[in-house]
Amino acid sequence: MVKADPLNLEIELSALASPITPVEAFFVRSRFSAPDTTDIRDRIEFVGAEATRAISIAELAELAVRAAHTVTFTMECAGNSRVYTQPLPVGEPWQHGAVGTAEWKGVPLRDVIGDWFDAAEYPWLVVEGMDHGAVDDTSRREPFVRGLPMAKAMEPDTILALELNGAPLSVLRGGPVRLIVPGWYGMASVKWVSRIGVAREAFTGYFQRERYVIERPGEITRPVSRALVKSLFYTPTDEQFVRLAPLDLCGWAWSGEREITRVKVATDGSGRWTDAELKRPASPHAWTGWRLRWTPPAAGRYVLRCRATDSAGDMQPLSSAWNAHGYENNGVHAVSITVEGK
Repeated sequence: MVKADPLNLEIELSALASPITPVEAFFVRSRFSAPDTTDIRDRIEFVGAEATRAISIAELAELAVRAAHTVTFTMECAGNSRVYTQPLPVGEPWQHGAVGTAEWKGVPLRDVIGDWFDAAEYPWLVVEGMDHGAVDDTSRREPFVRGLPMAKAMEPDTILALELNGAPLSVLRGGPVRLIVPGWYGMASVKWVSRIGVAREAFTGYFQRERYVIERPGEITRPVSRALVKSLFYTPTDEQFVRLAPLDLCGWAWSGEREITRVKVATDGSGRWTDAELKRPASPHAWTGWRLRWTPPAAGRYVLRCRATDSAGDMQPLSSAWNAHGYENNGVHAVSITVEGK
């Protein structure tokens, strides 16, 4: 557990062996406490420039029966791996376990919006969740609101989800309705959706201007969006003891809206990297499994590293560049193991 209130929960990497992460093993990221069940609204409001309309959760569920759409998507918290950023920034102390892949079922957002908004006139959507709370260690309260470019919102796999891995979406996981934005970090997938509006200019609310931004001295601050190329080991795990025998090194690699084309593994400090075997991902938005059969040359301690490359040629850096909030840390994952002699 990363934090008890509001609940923030990451998962041991050894629990991520399945292509689809079980619901009970899926990480939880909460900016504020989940809404009380008495506060859960039974509809979503669509606020236009001239009028407002609403769709009830029941109506949305009926639409999902007729036009159901399932998206298998690897979601990663933007602050995942933050504790490996040096110097350590302020924020929840995530290690590597704030990532998982799930099957989200619901209705494409564009099917719900229809022709209600003119995308040419309003190039941004503004999505508000039911959660809210104090920010910046003050008494000032803010709702969780995020802006999304209309072009991304209108993609067929951007959905209003009502189910997670075949079961109704629980309040803990963002239910009754959660926005799912494949390819982007998890902050874009707003939980407890209550209101959707439009904007003529890029949204500049608190969670797009003060948080979920890359802030470095001397650089223009930019909002976080697409997930960067990254990989990890789920076996072996850090500090594991293994026998002096052939060993399967296994893990996952992903890169937002891009395909994984290569994963390399290093087993010593010589600078040699060996290509791993890639598996077929469950969907274009899901992580790619990889495997390398390795025989330790002798007993002793080893540091293993994995490094992914995507279809645009972007390769994981050996270490991620520092930023004030510790977002987008996609530095190479390393685990230390001890090989015991026969």
